[in-house]
Amino acid sequence: MHVGIIDPDLVSIKTMNTDRGYSVDYLEYCLRKYAKKKFVMFAHNCGGHWIAVIIARMWQKVIYLDSNRGKKSDLTPIKSVIDE
Repeated sequence: MHVGIIDPDLVSIKTMNTDRGYSVDYLEYCLRKYAKKKFVMFAHNCGGHWIAVIIARMWQKVIYLDSNRGKKSDLTPIKSVIDE
């Protein structure tokens, strides 16, 4: 399988707000653990709505899949954790 799956609770808004460093460390750990995978993905709740986050290593891109077309989700917190 070419996909690594991350526990969404450890990169949730709640965890990022209470212990941001833990979320950053966990994501860094997972990216090292799944270094040979083409994709790393997880679900993320941006406050009442879930999105899928896919880190595409081969393209060096992050893809956010959001089914909520009517309202734009605030991706700032998860983007900042990924960028760190």
